[in-house]
Amino acid sequence: MYLYNAAYSSTPRSVTLNAQSSNEDDYNTSLDYRVYHSLPKANNETTDSWLKFMSGDFLDADNRYGPITGMRRFHNQLVFWQRIATGILQVNERAQITDDNNLPLILGTGDVLGRFDYLNTSNGMKDD
Repeated sequence: MYLYNAAYSSTPRSVTLNAQSSNEDDYNTSLDYRVYHSLPKANNETTDSWLKFMSGDFLDADNRYGPITGMRRFHNQLVFWQRIATGILQVNERAQITDDNNLPLILGTGDVLGRFDYLNTSNGMKDD
């Protein structure tokens, strides 16, 4: 009745199977419609903060218009293109007005990438 059971000392023979996507690489976590921004630059810093990207510092464009295919600065605005759309990224968006006492008031959140607006959703730029 108290004999040793051989099941406790057998070698494991189970096979672990995982679902794997056929069109995506497991290590490729980048999204082609996501715009990242680094930390702001500061004087006398020991490491370059422009090389540091935090996990939540990004803005997703609308993925219905395809991947972001190009980005350029034009008249102090950041313009981006997708396959079938053209938009503007709002970078450090602020406005300055004066109050009744002629003192400046600054409006806006000052987020690095606060939002984006589409200029056109019928024309864009194709991939290279």
